[in-house]
Amino acid sequence: KYSKRIEVTLESINSNEKLLKNIVDILEPHRNGSCQLTIKCITKNHSVPLILDKKWQIDPSASLINNLKNLLGKENIKVKYQ
Repeated sequence: KYSKRIEVTLESINSNEKLLKNIVDILEPHRNGSCQLTIKCITKNHSVPLILDKKWQIDPSASLINNLKNLLGKENIKVKYQ
């Protein structure tokens, strides 16, 4: 309810097409919400935050956060509050 942004951290070395599809499958039912989604891409030498378009704003829920944590690890999901 009070979350302002959800930040998902992805390391490029661990990212692949199957992982990205799983992330989309988790996020899809929660789209068109009011919470901004940021993907933080980590490479060997850089960290780049990608703020997704409004069509990817999500309606956060405990199940969404838990599913993302189960897929990516709890250290890779951060919920920022207002």
